[in-house]
Amino acid sequence: MRRWRIPLIAFALGALCCATVVLLPAVALRLLRPRLERAIGAPIHVGSVTGRLGRVILVDVRVGGIARVKRITLHYRAARLLLGRLALDPVTVEGATVTLGPEDLGRLRSRQDGFAGRNAGRIELGVVQATGARLSYRDPGLGLTSEAQVDVVREPGRPLRLALRDVRAALAAGPTGSARRIDVVLDPAGPHVDLHGGRVAIWHHLTLSDITGSIVPAQERKLALSLSGGWGDAGARLWNAEGTLDPAGGRSEVLLRAQRFRLDRLGPVLAGAPIRDPHKAEIDADLTLRQAEGAVDFEGRLDVYGLTLYHPGIGPAAVPDLRATLRTRGRFEARARRLRIYEIVAEHGGVSARLEGMLARLGTPQPLVEVRIDVPPVPCHRLLAAFPKALLPIVRRFELDGSFAANVSGRVDFAALDKVELDGRIGIDGCRVVSAPEEADAARLLEPFVHRVHPMPDVEVAFVVGPANRDFTPLAEVSQHVVNSIMTTEDSRFFEHRGFIGREFRSALARDLREQRFALGASSITMQMVKNVLLTHEKTLARKLQELFLTWYVEQNLPKERILEIYLNVIEFGPGIYGIGPAARHYFGKPPRDLGPREAAFLSSILPSPKRRYVHYCRGVPTPKWERYLDRILRRMHERGRLSAAEVETATSMPLIFDRLEARPQVECLRFVKQIVEANQVPVLADDEPASQ
Repeated sequence: MRRWRIPLIAFALGALCCATVVLLPAVALRLLRPRLERAIGAPIHVGSVTGRLGRVILVDVRVGGIARVKRITLHYRAARLLLGRLALDPVTVEGATVTLGPEDLGRLRSRQDGFAGRNAGRIELGVVQATGARLSYRDPGLGLTSEAQVDVVREPGRPLRLALRDVRAALAAGPTGSARRIDVVLDPAGPHVDLHGGRVAIWHHLTLSDITGSIVPAQERKLALSLSGGWGDAGARLWNAEGTLDPAGGRSEVLLRAQRFRLDRLGPVLAGAPIRDPHKAEIDADLTLRQAEGAVDFEGRLDVYGLTLYHPGIGPAAVPDLRATLRTRGRFEARARRLRIYEIVAEHGGVSARLEGMLARLGTPQPLVEVRIDVPPVPCHRLLAAFPKALLPIVRRFELDGSFAANVSGRVDFAALDKVELDGRIGIDGCRVVSAPEEADAARLLEPFVHRVHPMPDVEVAFVVGPANRDFTPLAEVSQHVVNSIMTTEDSRFFEHRGFIGREFRSALARDLREQRFALGASSITMQMVKNVLLTHEKTLARKLQELFLTWYVEQNLPKERILEIYLNVIEFGPGIYGIGPAARHYFGKPPRDLGPREAAFLSSILPSPKRRYVHYCRGVPTPKWERYLDRILRRMHERGRLSAAEVETATSMPLIFDRLEARPQVECLRFVKQIVEANQVPVLADDEPASQ
């Protein structure tokens, strides 16, 4: 028996050693898990553990809500493990998905040193490699979301290397960014970062593209940044950025410089832009960004030389050789989702304008916009000369004296559009007209004059606005119901204002913003008269600017009664029906003086779209919907003291009766309306009914 004791003891010891070698990885994992959890600050769950001598495979590893890994393969040295030391070489991580937030980063950063100290000497790491990991970072307070595919390589004695591919980042406040690849080397002296194929969309049409460059350690534990890139997808390197980043101190400064270059270098970026001859235009710009205390302060300048603009919405002719300087200062607060504009100063032709404001709740459906615009005092003739002739072909031939200044402020809360605020003063009253071009001279409008209209494209009709025309109706011979009704629907305070309707403009702006289209205008009777008599009907910025100036001029030089008289005799009341005289005869077979309240209400109801709304006459009677609309106009006239209660009761109890003497057959009439509407490209307005009905 004794002779078998030694072999049995040896066998038992050998079996114990083998069992220890096989089972020790799982035992070691069980012992190390609490230390790892305390270090990371999150529970660790392992779905299953398999392995053999020298290798352990962990399947379905979850680290709190931070990470999930499909498979981790650990190669270890058994001899070291028996001595109480865990030597892992290599470690391979597959199918990792990591989702981090600010709290996770802060927790890991605060625990990493302690973790290293407690476990130094117990765990020896060799090569660690993770391929194709998905990394996501979310910061709800900052409104930041980002994701990337990451490869990680760690080798003994060498810095940790990360390769981020298909990087995407976005701020809820608006800016977005991406990169084809970012290589990071975490050197003890500081990280080395190389960026390839970067792209930053700052605003809708302001995109920095093809960004390449590096971030390397600098003195005093700071980082030096050096980048360059282009605009949009132009394919040219047009700017560079140099700066210093201070992650520890939370302060950074970057200067972005776009050296003066010709706009034709932007290539495809200009496709569809209203720019002509880009090879003759140049820009020069710089922008300084300073980051501190969770905000980015910016200050920049943009100089434009020789720019020529053309777009049908601007005007019928190109606006050439524009030269301007733009300076700006402001602050972007990402966590507050707010952009503060301390100033934007624009200078052109010796005239400057200053804008300041704020955009709050950026990235939400209901932003808040506050803005103030100031124009310092400037001689009126200089202000006029600053506008290109192509933009104001008629107005530029006026001669002015005096001084102009302006200050306008506004507040639009998209969460409460019924409370749009507009205030301020446009000091054009400080200007005086010395002379006016003949076709726009107010003296001409005090006398009978020839008015030309275009009922159809390439068709011109001329008639005299004065007694020589049998259809001309002096204001005294127009029914007061017509005047009251048109003032109710078109310009309630016509006899009180100076040509511009502040309150109605606020209502129109609120509705346009609510419906995200030009649903309602704010043209006064004077503005409509100016548009019809002194200008064309083209929908351009040039026409609108001239309309505003000429409205002021007309209000200064014509009595209100004459303005209204001209308006009533030139306004269109239907296809080819110009003036109240022809309209009263055509629709009701009577002179303007005999029109009653309901007839007047109908004539005012069709003015916003007289061609399209002519369908009511084609059918012989207004639709029930339109009859109810006429009732609303009548009740509104009563509310404003323009119609007695008895007149309202009588007018709302009687149907509207058209005179059919000049009527076409219904089918032919409706076909005619459809043709003329399409030929004139008449827009659909609120309450319009299709001509085909």
